[in-house]
Amino acid sequence: MAFAGWEMPLLYTGIIEEHLHTRRAGSIFDVSHMGRIEFRGADAEKLLQLVCTRQLGDAQPGQSRYSHVCNETGGILDDVIVSRYADHWLMVCNASNRDRILAWLRKHAGGQDVSIEDKTEATLMVALQGPAVMPFLGCKLPLPVADLKRYRFLSGGYMGIPYTVFRSGYTGEDGVEVILPAEMAPC
Repeated sequence: MAFAGWEMPLLYTGIIEEHLHTRRAGSIFDVSHMGRIEFRGADAEKLLQLVCTRQLGDAQPGQSRYSHVCNETGGILDDVIVSRYADHWLMVCNASNRDRILAWLRKHAGGQDVSIEDKTEATLMVALQGPAVMPFLGCKLPLPVADLKRYRFLSGGYMGIPYTVFRSGYTGEDGVEVILPAEMAPC
């Protein structure tokens, strides 16, 4: 099925079976369609503080926060997760709103020392969710992902491939989202 310019399956075997499998063990979801927008520069934090409803300035590197991006009248343009790295910020937005959010951000960035780069097509994103996921990843990744608190993330590399692991668990189950270079996804 086409969704926001991406081809996506709606289900594989059946929604109830897939739901129960995620709740009982774990599932992998390709969420590469989600927008990934990177912010760099001295005014990146200032821009994010302006357009987001959540206080972000006191976020520590390695921390993510759920927020909203609103229009001038307070109407919600999108709900987002904003993550603070040591040298930049990352916003994950919904696929169907990506172009609107990018335009809104660029409109409000005028004259500021901030670069906004859409990383959506340069990266892939998968979500691993369910009670068996964290013990499994704890044995497989060279980072202490099992020790990650909610809305925290770690970056690293494996066999020369950079990745970031976020622990937000949007399905309601425990789990992570992983961002990798797009070339790691088979065509």
